[in-house]
Amino acid sequence: MTNPEAPDSEVGVSEAGDVDTGQTRGSLFLSDGWWRHLRQMSPLNVSALYLAAALFAYFAIRIPDTFLRQSTWTTMASQQSVTIIVALGVLIPVLAGVFDISVAFTLGLSSTILAKLMAEHGFTWWEGALVVIGISIAVGLVNALLIAYFRLSSLIATLGSGSIIGAIDLRISGGRTLGIRDVSFTDLASNKLFGLTWPVWFALVLTALVWFVTERMPVGRRMYAIGGSVRSARLIGIPVSQYVVGSLVISSIFGAVAGVVISARIGAASPGISASFLLSGFAAVFLGATQLKGGKFNAWGTTLAIFALAVGTKGFELQGVKIWIHDFFYGTALVVAMAISNWPKRSMLEPTGSG
Repeated sequence: MTNPEAPDSEVGVSEAGDVDTGQTRGSLFLSDGWWRHLRQMSPLNVSALYLAAALFAYFAIRIPDTFLRQSTWTTMASQQSVTIIVALGVLIPVLAGVFDISVAFTLGLSSTILAKLMAEHGFTWWEGALVVIGISIAVGLVNALLIAYFRLSSLIATLGSGSIIGAIDLRISGGRTLGIRDVSFTDLASNKLFGLTWPVWFALVLTALVWFVTERMPVGRRMYAIGGSVRSARLIGIPVSQYVVGSLVISSIFGAVAGVVISARIGAASPGISASFLLSGFAAVFLGATQLKGGKFNAWGTTLAIFALAVGTKGFELQGVKIWIHDFFYGTALVVAMAISNWPKRSMLEPTGSG
C-alpha cells in the first residue's frame, strides 16, 4: 500500500505496481533540478511574463514601426522607474500587514516642495531632497502613531493622511505646474548607462536591496511573520509595533524619493500627479504576489508585474487608445492574474455535494 504521507510529486505507483520515484522519472526525461526549473516557469508562477510575451507579439505585429523602436522601450523603462519605487514603498508595509495609501500623495508633495525650494529659495537639488526626505519621515511617524498606537485601520488612517497631504500639495503649488530650471538635476534622469537611464538603474538597485532585506535577513522574516499573523508574531517575541512603525517610515521615504526622481524626469512638479501612481503601485504589489513566490508578496515579482503591464499600456497608447486604458488595463490584468494563480485552489470553493 502506498504511504499516504508521501508527497505525490515524489512517489507514485506505476501500472506494474512498482514504485516510481521522482528520481526515476527524472532520469528518463530530465533531472529533478530541471523539473523544478520548469515548474518555476509555469504560467501559474510567472503569468506576468507570459502576459508580457503575448502583448509584445501582438503589438510587434500590429504596430512594428513604433512599438519596436529602441526609443519606445527606453522611454517606457524610464517612465516605470517611478512606479517601481512607489510600488516598493507600498510593498514594505504590506509585508507587515498594513497598507500605506499616502505613499503616492507623499510623492506629489515631495515633488512640489522640491520644485518650490529650488525655484524660489535657491536650494540645490540635494539640499531640497534632504528636506523632503525629512518631511516624509514626519509623515511616516504620524501614520505610525495613528496605526500602531491609536489602533486605527491602516486603510482609514493613510487614506485620511493622504487626503491631507494632497490638499497641502495643492495649497503650496496653487494648482500650477512648477518648473525646474536646474539642468544638472534634470540631466541626472536623462543620462544613460548601457542604454538605460539612471532612474531605471536606481529603481532596479532599490528592488535588489528590498529583496535582500526582506528575503535574506532576519528583519524580513519577522515582517513576513507579522503579516501572516500579528498574534503569533507577538507570541514568539517580535516587537510588532516597532516593525510597523519602521515599515511606514520607510514607505514614506520611498514616496519622497519617487517625488525627487519624477521631478528630475519631467523637469517640473505637477499638481495631482500622485493619483496616477496610486492604482499602479497597489496593482503591481498584488499582481507581483502571484509571481515567482506563489502568493507571497515579493520585490522582484512586483517589478516584473510593472514591466509586464507597461508593455500593454505602452502598446495601447501607441495605437491611439484613450487615456482611460491605463486604469482599465491595470485592473483587468490584476483580476486575470489572480484568477490564474488561484485556479489550482478552486476545488476548495466548489460544493462537495454532500449534506
